Amino acid sequence: MTAAINVKIFDSFPSAVLKTISIMDLQFQHTLITASELIEQRIITEMNKIKRRSVKQKSYLVDIRDDNKVLDVNSLEVETNKQIELAKIAFRKNGYFIIVDNEQIEGLETEFLIHEQSKIEFFRLTVLVGG
Repeated sequence: MTAAINVKIFDSFPSAVLKTISIMDLQFQHTLITASELIEQRIITEMNKIKRRSVKQKSYLVDIRDDNKVLDVNSLEVETNKQIELAKIAFRKNGYFIIVDNEQIEGLETEFLIHEQSKIEFFRLTVLVGG
C-alpha cells in the first residue's frame, strides 16, 4: 500500500493585484489523478468543513446560500453530489481554471502527476465591467 500524498490547494483570483490564498490540504492515494477526482475531493472536503462549521473563508466552488443552515448527514450527501456536479459544469464552461505546477489542466478526464510539493491552483477569472 502506498502512502497518501498531501497537496496544497490554493484559490487565485485577480483583483487590483493577483491574490492567491491557501485554502486546504488534500490527500490522494495515487500520484496520477484526474481533474474530476481533484474537484470531487475538494468539494467533499469543503462540504465536510461546512458541516463541522470549520470554514475559515468562503470558497467560490461551493455555493451554500444559507450560511446559517445546519446540514444534517442525509442532506449533506445530496448537497455534496449537487455541488460536485455544479463545480464540474463550471470547469467545463471555463468558470475557473486548474493550474497544477504551472501547467493548465484542460479537461475533466485529463490525468496529471502530483507529489508532496505540487502546487494546485483553482484560478477564477473575473468579468470586466464596461470592457
